[in-house]
Amino acid sequence: MPREPGVYFYRGWWVTKMGCGNGSPIKLAHGEENKKDAEVAFDKLKASRHDNYGQVKTVCQLLVWELCERFLDTVRVERTIYTFRDYRNELAKFVGGFPFVRDKEGHRVRGEGFVEGFGARKARDITPLIANDFRNALPQVYGPKTINHFLIAAKACWNWAIRMELLTNNPFRRVPLLHVDGRERVITDEEFTILLKGTDKLFRQILVVLRYSPARPKAIRELTWDKVDWQNHLLVIPKPKKHRTAKIKKPWLIPIVPQVEAVLRARLRVRTDSPYVFLNEDGQPWTKDALCLRMRRLRDRVGLRPDANGESIVLYSTRHSFLTQAAEAKQ
Repeated sequence: MPREPGVYFYRGWWVTKMGCGNGSPIKLAHGEENKKDAEVAFDKLKASRHDNYGQVKTVCQLLVWELCERFLDTVRVERTIYTFRDYRNELAKFVGGFPFVRDKEGHRVRGEGFVEGFGARKARDITPLIANDFRNALPQVYGPKTINHFLIAAKACWNWAIRMELLTNNPFRRVPLLHVDGRERVITDEEFTILLKGTDKLFRQILVVLRYSPARPKAIRELTWDKVDWQNHLLVIPKPKKHRTAKIKKPWLIPIVPQVEAVLRARLRVRTDSPYVFLNEDGQPWTKDALCLRMRRLRDRVGLRPDANGESIVLYSTRHSFLTQAAEAKQ
């Protein structure tokens, strides 16, 4: 019979190989003097994973983190990598942390330890009151919109568990979303001029395209040269945001106005082997976080403060401003 995994000291850490296969050992406690802490951590890890080393847990024994991991495995296969990351980040608020790390595609790579928070509880023990109390505690750290994102992810996870006959009820089902005011901040021409003067050429080009088109930031960030229809002056987005749910599948056609075409022509003159139109300083496609962070730092640097309602200018404000002004022009 194989030897039962245990705790041992390795390179300054108490570690275990339980559940690692051929991967790196799981760190339990630092320092040779902390063996007792390592043994406690090992017991928690052992209890959170299996009842008898490798036996699959029954539905009644399923822990919250295990439920979330199984749900995320399904999301990774059925949805986009961006949806997977959003769900994982939101569920981590409730779980407290997952005992796995994942690569860019969402595959599990190796174990990194046991979870805290609600992750080590049995999924069937999460009641509507627990779910409601947890939501009520979140405003101390997060805003209403972020809290709603968590609730949406939690409801989706538990609904999936019900469909898979892992659970019989969803404790988040009757926990209502919080009220969130719609986006109202419009970027004025003066403010937009200030933004353009305060940034570099690369980000300035993105701002111009976003300001003079109804495109979402994601569409511009992922824009490739094959989607630029020069002859008809259009950006052709084959799979827009509503593509998955639309009854009639059709591309999103975005008109190219002179301001946008000037930027695209300038990008074409310095085109590299990359299929992407907009690249950062390293010659790589922009990421969502990088663009949002750049906008936040820019508005703070040039002194554009929140308005009377407390709403700040964000990257998406460019699209809202374009659509608002277009609607006013039609009246």
